[in-house]
Amino acid sequence: MLAGALYFAMNLAPTEEMRLIAYMTAPLGALGVLLLSVILLHLIVFEAGFAGQEEAETPVRAFFDFTLPGYALCLLASLAMLWVFGGADGHGLQALMANVVILAFPAAIGAAAARLLV
Repeated sequence: MLAGALYFAMNLAPTEEMRLIAYMTAPLGALGVLLLSVILLHLIVFEAGFAGQEEAETPVRAFFDFTLPGYALCLLASLAMLWVFGGADGHGLQALMANVVILAFPAAIGAAAARLLV
């Protein structure tokens, strides 16, 4: 999942568009993007019915065992990419978290795609 997150989000991390989207996003909008990312990550990997999906005992167990740790990896990868590309410099905590959450959206899609491929 980490490799997929890096593969998708690494193309977007150095661009100004991601920072502009994060700058223009209200705190509730960032929370909405976070929730949408987690839901899409779970739906793509466990509920969409693609070939290669893992069989879980229950969707709730799969959510806590795979989806939340996978999204945590996406957040860490996003923070690391922002740090490497200088996107974390000079921002307060709220702006930094908005940047991380916005970049974690494509990272979550990449993580889900990688989960299906492996």
